[in-house]
Amino acid sequence: MTKFRYLYNQEGLTLVEVLGSIVILSIIVTTFLAFFIHSARTTSVSEEMIDGLYIAQQQVEEIYNQSNHYDYDQLISQLSSQSDNHLSTGLIDEFTLSKEGYQMTIHISPVENDTNETIDDLYTLLVKIFDQDNKQQAQLETKFFFDRLGDNDD
Repeated sequence: MTKFRYLYNQEGLTLVEVLGSIVILSIIVTTFLAFFIHSARTTSVSEEMIDGLYIAQQQVEEIYNQSNHYDYDQLISQLSSQSDNHLSTGLIDEFTLSKEGYQMTIHISPVENDTNETIDDLYTLLVKIFDQDNKQQAQLETKFFFDRLGDNDD
């Protein structure tokens, strides 16, 4: 008779208790889903920025390598032939080109000292990467030196 006592037990959960527990579980699950969605969005944005930065770094390294083998005018000529657009205003050269689905702008300008005098053969290189929506993804800036003869072995 004791075995069947649990079958005839009328104590159980009411509908209100079941609905309450479902609501509490739904709130907890919704909170975690929001974290996962935010994490996925952040990962996607970070991936785009890292890709843009990688392309910018490749371009900077390529220009730096060319600065060891060419003089300034040869580098500008080579970049001009590779670019979609070349704008030269005074001492500043700006190039626009496309690479791996990104739009890239390259600014090369001479470095000035505290008295606004140009430092010979020292240039600032600024590379900006934009996505297809023209939103800036990365920016990399450095300074590099040109030997007058295109030979930095001295």
